[in-house]
Amino acid sequence: MTDFDDFRAAAAAEGFAAETIDAWLELARPYVVLSTDARHGGPVAGRLGGLPTLTGIGQWPTFGDDRRLLPLSVTVDCAALPRHGLAADLPASGLLQFFIEYDDLYGDPDPFGDEARVLHVDDPSAAERKAGPDEVDVYESRDLYIWTGYDFPHFSHEEFDVFEEREPRAEALFALATRTLGVLEGGDSIQIGGYPAAAHGEPTYDLARLTAEETGASDADLDARYRRDYRFLAQFDLLDDINDAVTARFLIRHDDLAAARFDRVASLPEFGE
Repeated sequence: MTDFDDFRAAAAAEGFAAETIDAWLELARPYVVLSTDARHGGPVAGRLGGLPTLTGIGQWPTFGDDRRLLPLSVTVDCAALPRHGLAADLPASGLLQFFIEYDDLYGDPDPFGDEARVLHVDDPSAAERKAGPDEVDVYESRDLYIWTGYDFPHFSHEEFDVFEEREPRAEALFALATRTLGVLEGGDSIQIGGYPAAAHGEPTYDLARLTAEETGASDADLDARYRRDYRFLAQFDLLDDINDAVTARFLIRHDDLAAARFDRVASLPEFGE
């Protein structure tokens, strides 16, 4: 049996034509979720919060005019990840660490600014966990367990809108696919690959809107270009109590991902519904 056999059978039982099922499955994106919920059953492949692993205190990313240290949100152990979806294109070893603290969350943070940083430590054996000054937020350290599945577009995704024009019951297909092919809900998590949260707009469009003036191109033209040039890297909800309904989303260009240039990611916040 393939990963999709159960879904095909269930969709056929609900009256969907084979060609409609095939067209929907073409939209599937394999993805990895690392969750604090141990029911996911996979091995530990990272952690939320805790202290960063650095080769020296000078490697700790800073932000703002006074160069404050960014708090660490997520650490991903690349060597422990299954080669599934975008995770297959991440470095085969090392730690991927996500630091973030939006200084002015409601003022359209600079997608390439210093309030969000992704740092790859390629040889953790040559590094150590560093404790920062007392004023740096250190979130509770919690293990993250692997779960894999397939993600599908939903409302506000261009792919869903196009599909719904040909199949009015697209919402039923989405619900069925989520039940049979998606990731078990529960716990705090980071999503690697798949489709980004887009209740208020996809991150490529947000990036286009924020960069249109400096490029002289229209939002629509830039959105189309960014869809070609960028891949959706990861997303997670912010860990601080005030902004826990905000999701940090990260994009990376194809060539930067291939060269492991994570210092060039774009960060776009998504506000909860």
